[in-house]
Amino acid sequence: ISGSDDLVFTGAENEWLVQYAVQKQAKFPVDYYLFGHRHLALDLPIDPKISGVPEARYLNTGDWINHHTYAVFDGNSLELCRDTEGTTV
Repeated sequence: ISGSDDLVFTGAENEWLVQYAVQKQAKFPVDYYLFGHRHLALDLPIDPKISGVPEARYLNTGDWINHHTYAVFDGNSLELCRDTEGTTV
């Protein structure tokens, strides 16, 4: 994948890290899968119908340089945020 191809979301079925999380969720359920170093910030549900266990979420913080995105965990929930506005993505 080239850098420019990495900027386009073409569906969860085409995101290899999402597919990895779906496979792991089926065996070792958790609440969140948190990744970085993807040039596109994403917050996606892991469908329980696919994994067969309760819903989890896949979050990728994207890149700080262009999108200024980061994740915040308050002890209960994980949010994907953007720096300049302090808002949830």
